[in-house]
Amino acid sequence: MPRTEDTDEKKFRVDTPVSDLYFVFLNEFSKDEDLVFVARVVEEDGKEMRVEYFPQSTDKVQKQMWTILQFDERVINYQRRQFSNKEPDRSQYKEPKD
Repeated sequence: MPRTEDTDEKKFRVDTPVSDLYFVFLNEFSKDEDLVFVARVVEEDGKEMRVEYFPQSTDKVQKQMWTILQFDERVINYQRRQFSNKEPDRSQYKEPKD
């Protein structure tokens, strides 16, 4: 992985993103529930763009960003799990077109 040395020899910063297909963000639930939201930008018909996202625990998100991320499969599993546990769904996702 490309790295550039920082002013402190013990610290490094990454020159390139881990994945240019996805990004992560925090919101009001992140601290209390130990969540990081995994998101992607989806463009429909070359006209409209929207952001789809779902939360993951902080211990899972780093591995997820470094490995092949199956976004659709993971968000659907998250939604099913939340529904079966009768917990709030904090994702924003529109099923992929066939």
